[in-house]
Amino acid sequence: MAQPAAPRALSKAQEPQADDLVVLQGQREVLQKRLEEANSKLAVARLGENLERDQQSNRFQVIEPPTLPQRPLKSGRLKLAAIAFAAAAMAGFGGVLAAETLDKSIRGGHELVGIVDRHLITSLPFIETHTDVLRKRRRIMWGVGIVILVALTGVAAAVSYFVPAEAAWRDLLSPNVLNLPGK
Repeated sequence: MAQPAAPRALSKAQEPQADDLVVLQGQREVLQKRLEEANSKLAVARLGENLERDQQSNRFQVIEPPTLPQRPLKSGRLKLAAIAFAAAAMAGFGGVLAAETLDKSIRGGHELVGIVDRHLITSLPFIETHTDVLRKRRRIMWGVGIVILVALTGVAAAVSYFVPAEAAWRDLLSPNVLNLPGK
């Protein structure tokens, strides 16, 4: 019976070692997890570094800066002016047509005969007064003024279309245009 006592004594001595072994294995697992985390962080850092290197190698360098064109390849001004003119003409004709269609006034003798008996209609001569003469002159003056204004606007539009604004102002304000003596 002496022999069975010895293994019990050994097992009692091995119990603290077994506890230490369990603790060490737990510490080993924790350290293994930390190592895996560190390795994954290192892999992500290396991947980011490689991406940065690739982006730097793809950078382009401009040798000569681009220049702005002196004149556009296709100017749309003429087309735009034609469209605006056509739209204005159509709007004018449409307005006149609408006004004539909606107006119910009597425009001629044949329309008047349809409304009133023919024996009641007679013609009266127009008597021109001094006020009528002044009104006629005023209309002529307004007409001439409007024609001059439209002509000046057309000239200004043509000049602004064919001459750049900077050149027009420079030429207009230069002393040579005014022909000043002594300068």
